[in-house]
Amino acid sequence: MVRLMIHHPEWMVIISREEILQEFESPPLRKMAEHLVSLYRKKGRLDISEALGSIDEGLKGKLREFSLQESGLEGTDQEKVLRDCIQKIRKKKLKKDESDLLKRIKEAEKQKGEKGLEALLLQRQELARRERGL
Repeated sequence: MVRLMIHHPEWMVIISREEILQEFESPPLRKMAEHLVSLYRKKGRLDISEALGSIDEGLKGKLREFSLQESGLEGTDQEKVLRDCIQKIRKKKLKKDESDLLKRIKEAEKQKGEKGLEALLLQRQELARRERGL
C-alpha cells in the first residue's frame, strides 16, 4: 500500500478517507504511510526528497526502496487495484480481531463469567456483520 501511495499520491485522499492506515499491522509501515499522508496534506503533492529528509532514520531505507520500485500497475485498472488492496487489509484485520475475540471468549467460558461472555458474544456478532459488509 505504501508503494502505491508513493507512485500514486493522488490516492492518499481516498486512503485517508477510508481510514485504512490504522489497520496496518506493521507499525513502521503505518508510521511511514501516516508521514506521507501528512506531507501530502500540507503541500497538496508528494515530494520524495522532502519525505526522505523529514522521516525517521530507520524508515529512510524502506522509503527509498519503495520509491525506486515500479508501481507494477501499468495497463491495469488502477482504481480497482486500490479498492482490492483496501479490502484485503480490512479482511485481514477482521480475521485477526475475530481470532483474538475467540480466544477471549474461550477464556471467559472457562471462568464462567456470564456478563463478560455476553459482551464478547455481542462483539463477535458485530464483527460478523462488518465482515458481511465487505
